[in-house]
Amino acid sequence: MTLLLDDMAARRDAAAEGPHGWYEAWDRSVALLSPGWRRGMPYGATWYWDNIVRADGCAGLAMAFYLIAREDNRPVDAVDISEVVALIHGPGLNWGNIPGRWENSMRRLGHDPEDSADPVSACWQELRLDNTPPPDAPDEVHMDITRRWGPRFLEGLNLVLRGPSDLGISF
Repeated sequence: MTLLLDDMAARRDAAAEGPHGWYEAWDRSVALLSPGWRRGMPYGATWYWDNIVRADGCAGLAMAFYLIAREDNRPVDAVDISEVVALIHGPGLNWGNIPGRWENSMRRLGHDPEDSADPVSACWQELRLDNTPPPDAPDEVHMDITRRWGPRFLEGLNLVLRGPSDLGISF
């Protein structure tokens, strides 16, 4: 059985093939999130339904660290977690406009969000998927409390950022 931590460590290790700062962003994300996952989950954090969201949160955190660090031309470890929070919880931000802002940031850094050969863009293509059901979905779909809602990176980041406060923040 694949463990959440093993999967995130494998994704971190694969990031070494990416551009400058991509591995460091993954390394920091895994390092920040794994202590809480080790303590708070039975059997080494085996896959269960909300761990899919946690995996998206880990990837989203890595993406945020990478974008902020590269845009400001500073080391990943100099990015404060409050800066990540500001990327998703700020004035005028909503689920509709945040993905476009992240894609614009990627373009400024030289990434084509549609280029699946680029490791940053390939990660983004997974994270930007929106799980919100269409408005004409049956009522039982909209009332399903286990249903994922919104872009995967936002849903995941919101989960990991409000989790055990190993990150030193809470909403």
